[in-house]
Amino acid sequence: MAEPLRRRGFHAQELVHLLWKLGYTVTPIEAYSQMVPVVEYLPPLLLDNSPMFDAIVHSTRGVITGKTTIGHAVAYDHGAICDPRGLTNPTDFSANCAWIINKRATDVQL
Repeated sequence: MAEPLRRRGFHAQELVHLLWKLGYTVTPIEAYSQMVPVVEYLPPLLLDNSPMFDAIVHSTRGVITGKTTIGHAVAYDHGAICDPRGLTNPTDFSANCAWIINKRATDVQL
C-alpha cells in the first residue's frame, strides 16, 4: 500500500476521549448539515452553515476535518490554518466539520 494510505489514522472519538482526559471539551460544528436521509429518488437536502462555520473558524481554535483525495484534518487558530503537510490555507482541502477545542471550566471526572 502506498503512502499515506499505510499510516494509521485516528478516529475523531479517540481524540475527543484524549482531550477530555486532558481537561478539554470538543464541540463539532458542521459546514453542511444533512436534513433528510439520502434515498435513491430524492437528492439530499443540505443546510448551508458556511457563514456560521467561517465565523467560528475565525473566532476559535481547534481542528477542521474534511477531505483532500482522502480524509484529512488541519489545525486552526482564529482563522490561521496549519496543515500537517506543511501547507497554510491548502486549496485542495474540502472542510466538513470544525471541532472547537476549549479548556473545561470545571474538573468533571467520569
